[in-house]
Amino acid sequence: MENKKVLITGGSGFLGRNLALKLKKIGFEVILASRNNKNNFIAKKITSCNVIPCDITNIESLRDLFREIKPNIVIHAAATKFVDLSEKFPMETIDVNVLGSQNVARVSIENEVEIVLGISTDKATPPIRNIYGLTKAIMERNFCLLDGKTKTKFANVRYGNVAWSTGSVLPIWKNMFEETNIIKSTGPEMRRFFFTVDDAEIGRAHV
Repeated sequence: MENKKVLITGGSGFLGRNLALKLKKIGFEVILASRNNKNNFIAKKITSCNVIPCDITNIESLRDLFREIKPNIVIHAAATKFVDLSEKFPMETIDVNVLGSQNVARVSIENEVEIVLGISTDKATPPIRNIYGLTKAIMERNFCLLDGKTKTKFANVRYGNVAWSTGSVLPIWKNMFEETNIIKSTGPEMRRFFFTVDDAEIGRAHV
């Protein structure tokens, strides 16, 4: 694993930062890329990794990045992720989650990257009733259909509720309880599945 370069798109987010810390410990050189420069600054401080600004919706931005760092492995975590936001701004979600993922795939193939791993969501599981889930399902299908056609291997993994991550329901419930002493949910039949960021990093999930 030593000397392998791992590029994490959307790497300045919660998952990217934590993956970087784990991957560094086992000998990978990790590069984080994101268009959010405030988060990039925070990610560099937390991980001490090389952090580079990049917008996956701009294929030339990606080409510049790949030319600069020459990654062996790409973990594609960049996305517009919130269901409500995606319903209000579907074009932005399509630009990032579909066209941006397509750009990542094309540039990875051009540069003969060894592996591209797409980070997807449980919301891509049928039946899909929201824009976010639909866009991620398209990314998954595209990556699956590309696998085996070039030297670059493609795969996907679906994530769910990573406890205390950005947008996790746990901080929302914590604030509810602190303000009202009540935790509201969608009803007694509602089930939620959680796993910690450590579980996420090693591919396990707990109920």
